[in-house]
Amino acid sequence: PTFGLRATISRNFSLFGFIAVDAGLDVPKPETRKKVDALKPRVMSDMRDALSSYASLSYLVGEKPDADMLRARLQKAVDGVLGKGEAKVALASVIVFPK
Repeated sequence: PTFGLRATISRNFSLFGFIAVDAGLDVPKPETRKKVDALKPRVMSDMRDALSSYASLSYLVGEKPDADMLRARLQKAVDGVLGKGEAKVALASVIVFPK
């Protein structure tokens, strides 16, 4: 299923808005789905950290978000918890809400 991730966009102690990402995980193996359910809080936490890092360090204020870079960072976070190739991140939407 799709779930929402949110992070603030800030630079030099100034708030510029926030970024909202709706994403899901494609988990083909039934045994891995059980693992994902058990580890969902950790997966979500690592994905939030990846989004927060992107929003604060890589996103260029005023530009459209780089969905490919963002998906790659979220995928790396998921791989770190579940193992490489166990689940694939699918982005449903990436929206920036300016301040």
